[in-house]
Amino acid sequence: MTSVIVCPACDLAHRVRRPAGAARFRCTRCRAELYRTHDVHGDVVLALCASAVVLLALGLAYPLIALRVEDTTRAATLTGAAVVLFQQGYGALAAVVLLTTVLLPLAQVAALAALLLAPRGGPAARGARWVAVLSAVRPWAMSEVFVLGVLVAAVKLAGVADVVPGISVYAYSAFMVIVTALGVLAPPDQLWRWLEHGR
Repeated sequence: MTSVIVCPACDLAHRVRRPAGAARFRCTRCRAELYRTHDVHGDVVLALCASAVVLLALGLAYPLIALRVEDTTRAATLTGAAVVLFQQGYGALAAVVLLTTVLLPLAQVAALAALLLAPRGGPAARGARWVAVLSAVRPWAMSEVFVLGVLVAAVKLAGVADVVPGISVYAYSAFMVIVTALGVLAPPDQLWRWLEHGR
């Protein structure tokens, strides 16, 4: 199958024949990456989606971090942090935290799983809808930014109190790695290939 791909860096149009296996193409003018796919089966991606859901559930169920100051210990969960922000009058910030750390990454994983679990030979419009959802959600799923923020805050608080990372930190960090891997293994071009040729 031959497609026309426009370079995102210099706008040069290329006619590319898309192979069935893994491939990587660069612009002939500026060497920017035009197209990349991985020779990965959809079942591998589904397994990663299931793992991501389990890790996110663990991240939400257990404390994120605990602070010990003298004889007092305070623990916070991921959703608890958003609730506290809302109670302190930062409703917009609480919504952003909840959206970017929980809802949008979960929507990304769910949309990818729905695309792969859709019946083969079903309406193409249904699969195209999931591709559109994934493309819209991915830039806003910022789990890696949240993990980095937690690490910076933990380092800064270490001089004031004893910082004890909870199970949620490790679970959510693993969740972040899997969501990032899903973004690499299932770019939009790969999604269209799965729709055209089946999983």
